[in-house]
Amino acid sequence: MARPLRVNYPGAIYHVTCRGNEQRAIFRDDTDRLEFLNRLSACVTEYQLVLHAYVLMDNHFHLLLEAQLGNLSEAMRQFNVAYTVFFNRKHQRVGHLYQGRFKAIVVEADSYLLELSRYIHLNPIRIKRYQKIKSQEKLKRLKIYPWSSLGGYLNPERRKSFMTYSRVLEYLGGENKKGYLAYGRFIEEGIQKGVDSPWEKVVGGVLLGEEGFVQKIGKLLGTQKDKERPSILAVTRTILPKKVKEIVEQIIKEEGIREEKIKAGIMMECLHRYGQMSQAEIGKQVGEVGYSRVSQLRRYLREALQKDSQLQGVFKKIEQALIKE
Repeated sequence: MARPLRVNYPGAIYHVTCRGNEQRAIFRDDTDRLEFLNRLSACVTEYQLVLHAYVLMDNHFHLLLEAQLGNLSEAMRQFNVAYTVFFNRKHQRVGHLYQGRFKAIVVEADSYLLELSRYIHLNPIRIKRYQKIKSQEKLKRLKIYPWSSLGGYLNPERRKSFMTYSRVLEYLGGENKKGYLAYGRFIEEGIQKGVDSPWEKVVGGVLLGEEGFVQKIGKLLGTQKDKERPSILAVTRTILPKKVKEIVEQIIKEEGIREEKIKAGIMMECLHRYGQMSQAEIGKQVGEVGYSRVSQLRRYLREALQKDSQLQGVFKKIEQALIKE
């Protein structure tokens, strides 16, 4: 499978996430969290980043930031290495702290910046033990959670110096009493109604925006390395779902793949990548399957691909056929 593209250009806004290796904790205590935020503050200053939102969970973090100089990769590489060195020394361990490279999607601000800030801030109540409590209790827990940027969006006295609140709040009336109250209502609405994961709408693994934005950024990718060409085409072109299904079904039959979960996973992954369909849309396309089941089968495929070189060859053949289409 092609590696996700790194799209870097001045002024790009990203939703960045990074998880602990083997899903292990990257924060063991509040000292770790404070050190992480101190280093994040230094990184924002050194690389002239604009940080719009963040949340720290036990085994991962989310950032919503703007790279004014088009230097996200350099900034995140330095930041992650610095925190890993600190963490390993403090806890007397060696080895990787994070699970591979950080993930980053480029975001169209006017369409998704406000929504992504809410998605990030709702993370602390998505954990299993909070699923059955009432909405007002969830809101209370969020308001007192100390390891996200939400506090500064609700109360100016809780603002952090390394954060920028104005860009998000301008969608709700500005950085004033009206904006703070509106953002609070926006969060409460998200708790009551639920919020879909934005990652389900990502195009080509790297872009989140409307069609015009996707095409505009796609033009910037023409100089990317050949090894990344599959991802480029996934961004700049959409194949009709019917054609994707025809190609995938034909090659699966030719290659003699029989396991139903693998066959379904391949179909769903290709519809997502090359048909640019959300998981909910894929579920309807393949026969009224829920989006959570689609997510499970795509994950099952990814895990199988890591262990089975023969399956990797089949998937590569399918990708090449779709690229040529």
